[in-house]
Amino acid sequence: MPISNHGTEGEITPLLQSRESDDMGASKHHDTSLVEPIHSGGSTQGYGSSCDSSEAALERRLVRKVDLRLCTIAGILCSLNLLDSGVISSASVTSMLSDLQLHGNRYSVAIFIFTVASIAFQLPSTIASRVFGPRIWFSSTTFAFGLITMCTAFVKSWREMIALRVLLGMAMSGIYPGLTYLISTWYTRSEQQLRFAYLQSGEVLVLATGGIVNYGLNHLNGKGGLTGWRWMFLVQGLISCVLGIVTYWWIVDFPENADQSFLFLNKDEAEFAVRRIQKDRGDVQAEKFSLGKVLVHSKDVKLAHLDAYFCRGFYGLFCLGKQATSAGEKDNREDGKSPNAIRYYGANPN
Repeated sequence: MPISNHGTEGEITPLLQSRESDDMGASKHHDTSLVEPIHSGGSTQGYGSSCDSSEAALERRLVRKVDLRLCTIAGILCSLNLLDSGVISSASVTSMLSDLQLHGNRYSVAIFIFTVASIAFQLPSTIASRVFGPRIWFSSTTFAFGLITMCTAFVKSWREMIALRVLLGMAMSGIYPGLTYLISTWYTRSEQQLRFAYLQSGEVLVLATGGIVNYGLNHLNGKGGLTGWRWMFLVQGLISCVLGIVTYWWIVDFPENADQSFLFLNKDEAEFAVRRIQKDRGDVQAEKFSLGKVLVHSKDVKLAHLDAYFCRGFYGLFCLGKQATSAGEKDNREDGKSPNAIRYYGANPN
């Protein structure tokens, strides 16, 4: 019997130990299955929310910085572009036409030749902004067209005026398309249109004051031995030269070269600016220039029709202005009146 009892006890003990170990393992597995998903899921969600919040805050700060640095100077430069090119219109109602003998179609040629030069050099100037960098290119071109505007104050004949208008068109050709391109590289596709609207609104506001400023400058007639219209060109050209120098430190470079801009973005913000544009459309790094890629758009029939309508409309306005000016000059000579009003308003004064 003792042997039998010992044998029975020896058989039962391992069985009980095996069942206890199975129960403990199951309990441990059960507890792990309940706890681990909750802990893991909760920590991931909290971490993801924290990352999204910090990234959104960084993006808002970045966009605000770009708005203050890029959009402001872009609006100022485009406004100067319009003001300096339009000084001749305000000066045409003064003694400029008689002083430079801009009779007949000479004044119309001075206006027309500026547009031709501007259109012809828009593409090369825009490409140059990528080659030389926005800081060097836009500061140089702004200073250049300011200097040309100042030189216009000292012309002695209509030939010199037309020659300077050609140079002015060349210098101003890359301002608007180049700045539009620069803005498009810094903003996502959903952000660009609002910035372009800001740009246009700023131009309209500044341009609205141009006539008032020229009116005041015309009252300097005779000061320093200069007529009023010469003061218009001199002062506005000087303003452009000064802002051209300031532009070198104010304007920003392309996103991939943001660290070269003066007191603009830190390292983290510059890297984030590149990532957000790359994520939006994947064109941070500019493709190598190819003339074939540019000319491929000329095959679009719609663009050909648009160009034809533009040329026809511009030529019609040129002919209309020429006929109105010639008719007004003839009538005013017969009546003994000044022809300046007809050139500006396009109607015969009574």
